[in-house]
Amino acid sequence: MRKPILGTIVALFVGCGPGPTSPLLVTCDARNATTGAAQGQCQEWRGDKTASTNASVDFDVLCRSTVGGQVATGDCPSGAVGVCTKQPSVAQRVVLHFYYAPTWDLTKASADCTAMKGTWEAR
Repeated sequence: MRKPILGTIVALFVGCGPGPTSPLLVTCDARNATTGAAQGQCQEWRGDKTASTNASVDFDVLCRSTVGGQVATGDCPSGAVGVCTKQPSVAQRVVLHFYYAPTWDLTKASADCTAMKGTWEAR
């Protein structure tokens, strides 16, 4: 008798779609921003670069003009008090909001994530 392969199938699909392990589109570092809702945060925007909702977006401009951050190389730095995973209305992108002290503490960051209807993870 053959063993069921359901676990193998589930494992194959867990990583599908945009998510924390999806390719990095841009890192937007607003930890030193003096204004704006993203002040004290670093954001990783992840997704499929060729998706229709991402292909024509200038993420560098979006980071600077909308978030008030600076484009950074690589992932957001360690040391965050927590991270909020949020999938905006554009289905081919996920935004990871990393919250840093002293601007954010666990309570304030968790509340911000809940208000965005994101998934909170304390660090």
